[in-house]
Amino acid sequence: MKNSKKIILAITGSIAAVKTYDAIRMFQNDGYDVQCVVSNGGENFISRLALESLSGYPVLGPDIFSFPNFENKELTIQNYNKKNSSEIFAHIECTKNIEAVVVLPASANFLADFSQGRATNFLSSMMLANTKPVVLCPAMNSHMWNNSAVQNNIKIIKILYANTQNSNNLEIVEPQKSGILACGDEGVGKLALLENIKLYLEKLLTKNYHKNNIHNKTVVINLGGTQEKIDPVRFIGNFSSGETGKIIAEQCFILGAKKVICIVGNVSVCFQHLEEIENFEIIYLANNSAQEMLAATEKYVKEADIVIFTAAVADFTPKNYLDIKIKKVKKVKKI
Repeated sequence: MKNSKKIILAITGSIAAVKTYDAIRMFQNDGYDVQCVVSNGGENFISRLALESLSGYPVLGPDIFSFPNFENKELTIQNYNKKNSSEIFAHIECTKNIEAVVVLPASANFLADFSQGRATNFLSSMMLANTKPVVLCPAMNSHMWNNSAVQNNIKIIKILYANTQNSNNLEIVEPQKSGILACGDEGVGKLALLENIKLYLEKLLTKNYHKNNIHNKTVVINLGGTQEKIDPVRFIGNFSSGETGKIIAEQCFILGAKKVICIVGNVSVCFQHLEEIENFEIIYLANNSAQEMLAATEKYVKEADIVIFTAAVADFTPKNYLDIKIKKVKKVKKI
C-alpha cells in the first residue's frame, strides 16, 4: 500500500551515498513514499537495482532523458503523444506531487551546479523546475567543506532562497562537526546523522511553524530522573527514561524554536544526535541530584521564554550522606 506523502531522494557523487539505503527505510517508516533520483556521480556509488527494490519506484536520472519507458529515441516535438509528453518533461513533472526534495548526500559539485543554476543533467534540471521545499545534506572531505568556494556556494544558495517567495523552503543540514571520514582523515564533513535529517525535514514540512507560540523562542526543558545518594553505592531515585522530554525537545525544534536547552538528569535515551544541531544546548548534570537539577533550572530559566518541567525528581533525600558503604545488618539503619 502506497503512502499519501511522497518525497524525492536525490543522490549525488559522495561516498556518503551508501547511507541512502538506510535513509529510504527511515523515510518509509515515517510514512513517506520515496522516489530516487541520481546524478552522474551518485550513480557510481550505489546500485540502481537496490534503490528500486527498496523504494518500489524506478530510479530517475542521471541523464535528462533517462527515465523509464522512454523507448522512442527519434521522438520529435511534432509526433509525441500524451504519454510520451509526460516522460519528456519528467524533470518537471516528478516534483509536482511531492512534499519535498531531500538531496542526500549533496556533493561539492552539486552545490556548485545548484548555486549557479546549471541544467546539465536530470537532477540539476529538476532542481531548477522544482518549487517544493528542499533539504540539502552536504557531505565531503573537511578541506573541501572548508574551501571558500564551497562555503560561498552555500551562501549563494541561501541568498537565492531568501530573495524569493520560497524563503522558508530551504534547510541545509550541515555535516557532523567531527568524525572519521572515508579517506581516513578526522574532522568536519561526515554526513549529518539520519535522525537529524528527518528532524529538519519535519521542521520544513510543518506548515505555519513560523506562526505558532514556539517559533523563535528559547525553550528550557528539564528531564530525566534524579538520584539522592545514601552512600557510595546506593541512592534513592525515580525511574525515568527521558523519552518524554526528548520528544518534546525535538517537537520544539520542529516548531521553529530559536534555542532548546535540555537539562538532562539520569536517562536511558541518547541525546548525542541533538548535540550536532546548533539550536540545541544539552546540559548534563554531574551528580544527578535534585539540588543540582534545581540549580541548573534556576540558572537557565532566566534566558527562557518557555519552561517545561518533565524531570522525575526524587521524593526523598537522605538527611546525611555516608562516605563509606553501609554494612548489611538485620536492623534497619535510619538515613
